[in-house]
Amino acid sequence: RTLAGGSDLEPREEDLLVPSLSVEVGIREAVERRNDVRSAETALERAKVLKTLAAKGMSPTVEGSVGYMLLTDNDNASPVEREFLLALNVSIPVYDGGKTKEDVADKAKSVEAAEWSLDARKSQVLEDLGKALTQWEKAVAVESSKRKQVARSDEELKITQLMYKEGMGAQIDLLNAQVDNQKVKTEHLAAIKEMYLALVSLKQAMSEYEPAPAE
Repeated sequence: RTLAGGSDLEPREEDLLVPSLSVEVGIREAVERRNDVRSAETALERAKVLKTLAAKGMSPTVEGSVGYMLLTDNDNASPVEREFLLALNVSIPVYDGGKTKEDVADKAKSVEAAEWSLDARKSQVLEDLGKALTQWEKAVAVESSKRKQVARSDEELKITQLMYKEGMGAQIDLLNAQVDNQKVKTEHLAAIKEMYLALVSLKQAMSEYEPAPAE
């Protein structure tokens, strides 16, 4: 009444709906959807490209150029007027002091580190999914148990009320039955709440709340 501003009211009792497993659970899907895994995959691809480029340090290079002189007033111009000039320069490295070898080795370590990071991200996905599934299964089992307890408590309360009305039971027994009934119902509501929390954990593990990758 105080919370309602002093108005007379009677709280309405409603059943809290028991959630169902509304998310498709799968290891492959979880790994593919996780942004941190995709980021690690991109980092690995980049490290491999950098290693490939580093290995080209001793590769031959070819440079070419084409020139054409349309008009000139200088007899010493090259090329002369209305002539083409073609140039081709081939460079073959002989020795770079081991720089290319060191660069390749350094980039190889970067590739290895990126692979470890990717494996760690995937392992984290599996761990998160496993914990969420365990939490869900536990919540389902607890809710089922509490629901049965509520049914038994409701039946016991009805019997106690009937016995009290017939003068065969004490008022203290009726009060105890009512208190126990409310306690069991409260525990059942808490079990349902845990199911919702477990469902949220599952959706997080399956990246349901992460933005979809850009096309």
